[in-house]
Amino acid sequence: MERLDTTTLSSRGQVVIPQEIREDLSLEVGSKFLVVGRNDTIMLKKIEMPRFERFDKIISKGRKFAREKKIKPKDVSKAIEEYRKEKKK
Repeated sequence: MERLDTTTLSSRGQVVIPQEIREDLSLEVGSKFLVVGRNDTIMLKKIEMPRFERFDKIISKGRKFAREKKIKPKDVSKAIEEYRKEKKK
């Protein structure tokens, strides 16, 4: 169900999400959001951890990709090491 409501920006940059919307979306303390700002629009997208079933699919796709590209664990370790070195610069 789509709801419209208004809210106000606090002096600390905080915005309150109205209670009915929090309840409709099952938002709880600590919920995480992706924040997108464009022109005069701000959009919040709830970020949820993937369910274990979905996580297993993600891992399977990653393993399949690595097999197809012949990527070995040592290749991943080397890439991480190189990235960390570059990041320190």
